[in-house]
Amino acid sequence: QYGINIGPMIIGWVFRWLRGKLDIWMGGVLSRAYIRRKAERKEAKKQNMTEEEKAERKMAKAERKAERAAAREREVEEELQRYKWRAAQIAKMKEEELQRKEMNAQKTESSPQTSSSSDIPTDKKHAMAAAAELRRDHQSDNVDDNDKNSYTELNSETAFDDLD
Repeated sequence: QYGINIGPMIIGWVFRWLRGKLDIWMGGVLSRAYIRRKAERKEAKKQNMTEEEKAERKMAKAERKAERAAAREREVEEELQRYKWRAAQIAKMKEEELQRKEMNAQKTESSPQTSSSSDIPTDKKHAMAAAAELRRDHQSDNVDDNDKNSYTELNSETAFDDLD
């Protein structure tokens, strides 16, 4: 008749649990005693200080407080400068975008779709590049679908077979 003897396991578990509880309780008691002794020493040191030392401590405290306030003001000013800079950057980007749109609009208005003889590419490679550029310009200008039909001959590679 073999079995597991659980008695010693239970006793060991109870002692470990009690030891943990005792350690936690003793730690709290010792911590509170240390804090109390530290406060008593600080109070005794304050009582033994002369009036000059007290004045020095007050001045040092006021200086530290002024330094912290100045540091907070500097941080606020730097943050404000960052916001202003970012707002200027955004305004600049918007202005550049408007200029780009105006230039594109002027380009489409001022340049007719017919090209002069000097603008006609002489080989197939250059002609294909010119057609691709015209397509890009056309797509960026948001032209009606009716106008897109005028570019269909440029979209076809067969339009440039006679250049070979």
